[in-house]
Amino acid sequence: MPRGKYRRLSVRWWVSAAGSEGDPWFRERDFFETPFWFLLAVAGRNKGVPTTHQPQNSRPFATTRLLKHLPFFIQRCAYKYDSDNKSIMEPKSGTIEIHITGKNGNEPLSPDNFDIREVKKLLDGIEDMLFPNNKNNRPTVSFSIESGSVRNIFRTSMQTVVSFAAVLNMIVAQQSIDNLEVTTARAIESIQQSAKQNDYVFEIMTSQSDQIALKITPETNFFRNEDLWVDAEFFFYGELVNAGGKNEPNIHLVTKEAGTLLIDVDKEFLKMQDDNILYKDYGVRVQGKQNVATGELDKKGLKLIQLVDYNSRFDEQYLSTLISKVGNKFKGIDVDNWIHEIRGEA
Repeated sequence: MPRGKYRRLSVRWWVSAAGSEGDPWFRERDFFETPFWFLLAVAGRNKGVPTTHQPQNSRPFATTRLLKHLPFFIQRCAYKYDSDNKSIMEPKSGTIEIHITGKNGNEPLSPDNFDIREVKKLLDGIEDMLFPNNKNNRPTVSFSIESGSVRNIFRTSMQTVVSFAAVLNMIVAQQSIDNLEVTTARAIESIQQSAKQNDYVFEIMTSQSDQIALKITPETNFFRNEDLWVDAEFFFYGELVNAGGKNEPNIHLVTKEAGTLLIDVDKEFLKMQDDNILYKDYGVRVQGKQNVATGELDKKGLKLIQLVDYNSRFDEQYLSTLISKVGNKFKGIDVDNWIHEIRGEA
């Protein structure tokens, strides 16, 4: 590995690694001018490494002491340095903290009286905020709850933390959640709703900064602008993999373009199905909400209007039958232009 990629290692990292029980000899020595590759070479008893690489004007290394402490040193110091003497290897994981203050009855909020229902809502919400589109292929997110009111700490990949920090910065800058992914916006709304209902204060921060990134209180108003969401009809095609439900019956349709959709249906509709509808391809006509600014679909609250048998294979005979029914009605008409006129695109 090229020596140029390893730059000088400051003594402060060694003191941090050795700790209070570290050998005082190392705290007296100045390792700032000592290339990291040279320390490794000393551990290997200088095999194949000329001793002329030792920094000038420095006292000889105490090799025995270095060999004693080097494994601990390497284990604790996960830092490399670039050509400007700056760290280029960051920790592989980071943290997101949601700090909640408030009261449960007359008692200050703490992990001992923070209800499991609120914990569940928070866990569901953090997954929606971090991974609005793809939850199947996400990195691991671990969770711990600590005192200090209630400190909910989530540890996950550094890339996820950095991305979420950018989302929080955007919310603060715009004081709005209208431009977020629907799933992320809905999770923020859930926190805002909890703040208003329970008189809680939520402080969200990341390991990217010691400062609070976003504060949600009963007085803030992080809700989506309802004027941007209008009723619309949509058509989807896919495989129906589940149907039913005791209180809120629905069907699950697996589509290529929108993933798995949960679509509300009426119980009577499912009762009237004579044949088994599971694991068959269907087209569905549904009603839902669409953002007029972005065209985005809100996948929650979809309601079934019509279920249509769907066969993706091309049936030439069926097409010929339809054409024969039309007859000469479209003779001399540019069908493409006519369709564009109907759509108002002409």
